[in-house]
Amino acid sequence: MARLADKDSDPDVRLTAAAAMHQVDLRGAAARAAAGATPKVQELIGKLGETDAHESTAAANALARLGPQAKEAAGSLALALESPNKWLRVAAAEALASIGRDALPVLAAVKKLTEDPDDDVRAAAEKAAEKIESAPAAKSRIMEGPAGG
Repeated sequence: MARLADKDSDPDVRLTAAAAMHQVDLRGAAARAAAGATPKVQELIGKLGETDAHESTAAANALARLGPQAKEAAGSLALALESPNKWLRVAAAEALASIGRDALPVLAAVKKLTEDPDDDVRAAAEKAAEKIESAPAAKSRIMEGPAGG
């Protein structure tokens, strides 16, 4: 696959091979990150892949409410951005926005979604990309401690 991505004479073959390699990398990274998540986050990650769109969307919304505590779900949420279901794509983008800076590794997937043909999806992706890029690093927030403290 890597040889095709680098050396094939057909640019479409190179692009397709590169996309397939990225997808494999993202799935592997998502699985590795999920293994280190809390049981609650692991349960919600599992529900992201449900065939019932309502269940998957509800899981993405629950991950959004967890914010940075759901950072291990970023790769799985990036995969959900490719769902044929508009509302799951919106919910996944919103969850990544709530995760903030810890979603930087999947920012390219979010930015790709800014070209979605659906206005709601595009708006959610644009907002998510902006929040991910502008969010302060979690470590600096922890180091600052409570306000006035």
